[in-house]
Amino acid sequence: MLDDLSIRMETVLGSPRGPASTALPRCPSASLNFVGRVEEQKIIWNFFFGPEVQLDERRIFSIVGIGGCGKTQLARRFMKAVYRRFSDKRLAHLVFYIDGTTQATIETSLVSIAKANGLDESSEAVLAWMSNLDMEFFMYIDNADDPTINMRGFFSNSDYVRVIITTRLSEKAHHYSQGDGSILKLGSLSEEESTKLLAKTARLSEEAVVRDGSLIAMLAKELYHLPLAVAQAGACISKSGWTVHLYLEKFHSLRALLLDGRNDKVEATAIDDYPLHFYTTWKLSYDILPERAQALLRLCSYLHHTGITEQLFHDAYHSISNKIFASPSILFSSHEQSAYVNARNFLHQFVGDKGWSTESFTWCMREACSTSILSFEGTEHYSIHPLVHSCLRGVEKESTMTAFVLAASIISTGAVTWVRLVNHMQHLLTCWTHGERARVHPQILASLGKALDSVGLHNDALELLQLVLIRKQLDLGADHSGTLSAMSNLAGTLNELGRYHEAELMKREVLEQTQKKLGHNHPYTLSAMN
Repeated sequence: MLDDLSIRMETVLGSPRGPASTALPRCPSASLNFVGRVEEQKIIWNFFFGPEVQLDERRIFSIVGIGGCGKTQLARRFMKAVYRRFSDKRLAHLVFYIDGTTQATIETSLVSIAKANGLDESSEAVLAWMSNLDMEFFMYIDNADDPTINMRGFFSNSDYVRVIITTRLSEKAHHYSQGDGSILKLGSLSEEESTKLLAKTARLSEEAVVRDGSLIAMLAKELYHLPLAVAQAGACISKSGWTVHLYLEKFHSLRALLLDGRNDKVEATAIDDYPLHFYTTWKLSYDILPERAQALLRLCSYLHHTGITEQLFHDAYHSISNKIFASPSILFSSHEQSAYVNARNFLHQFVGDKGWSTESFTWCMREACSTSILSFEGTEHYSIHPLVHSCLRGVEKESTMTAFVLAASIISTGAVTWVRLVNHMQHLLTCWTHGERARVHPQILASLGKALDSVGLHNDALELLQLVLIRKQLDLGADHSGTLSAMSNLAGTLNELGRYHEAELMKREVLEQTQKKLGHNHPYTLSAMN
């Protein structure tokens, strides 16, 4: 069947070049605590696979609702059945998962699909390939919440495509969806479902459920039966050992404190921007964690909310004491020095007698997972719900420590690993305004710029490398080796962007300055000449 498929997949790009070089991105599984939504699953299934649906009938479905109502969990549970259906036909390779959070995550997902199918590594290549498929295939686009992105540009033009989207944006859902009954407005769980979820996540005994039934129902109602808040509360009860009655007391007390504005650890905007009932449950869960787990979560708030791995921190540990950080050519400001020391000390907490301790790091991650603030995705990846991710940034307003960790991870690795860090780099950059980027230490910017350039994101790299050059010219002088190296890197990026004249002028300047400083026969001069 695969041979037949390859024959039919000829496109303007030609056939796939060979066997898959990377694994196909796969939708993570739904939470083990998933409950209910039976009718909703039937509605979605019938929309895509009901008896009236034609094979060559394009179908696009949107699940719409506020953050925390369970859109992603419902979609993941549905996708389990989709994978089973396609696997039974030996077509699981035609089920595609796309992280719709940002333009960068979408591009990264599509490029991964292209690589897995041996295509040219671009979103254009894989979309053109999909548009020429003449058999049923499935796309799941999760967290399409950015109003500036038109997701239609990432839909295949094939009549055989089935697309399911999760989004908070009702207007966009009407623009995307196609077919009768193509939008599901997801609300809260039923009272029965939410109390069942609370009892399950809190690990309450049957005796406790009977004894505290009215309190469980009261707490679920206080949380508006929203699954994220209910699951968070249940996990907190389980972790802390509190009774439901004690949790309710603490919930009411903290909510009153937040309303009175007396909590000086959290900025008002962090409360105003999110439903107070959810923020209260999140804060109770966060506060019972050990400081090391809290620090890890604060650091992760400036990474992308998915694809968080031990490897990232392990690689950072190996380079965090590198000379370029310990003795930088441009000295750190007092603020940068403090952030660097904190980053180094944080990473060294996970070091044992034999070096990096996976056991110690895993313990810390498990602590964060124990209150449902962090989720383990079943492989080596961890993730944070976007709403929780935003709450964490309300606690941690400073990104420099994360920037040092990410830069150190980049320095330890190469282009193959940098591809997996792209979403984290892109997310960190979105947390800075242009003015803030200009104030970031050039070693951090240079690391990010080099990695982004290496994975083909030349425009993103350009701005960073320009800022590096300006700062080095000001602080080190025009003929310093660090300045010339920065100029050479920038020239390479300009060349990749087709700005050949600018690149040539810059490379000539590097050559002239190197000849003047080191002579015509020095290896650096010969390298600049090449």
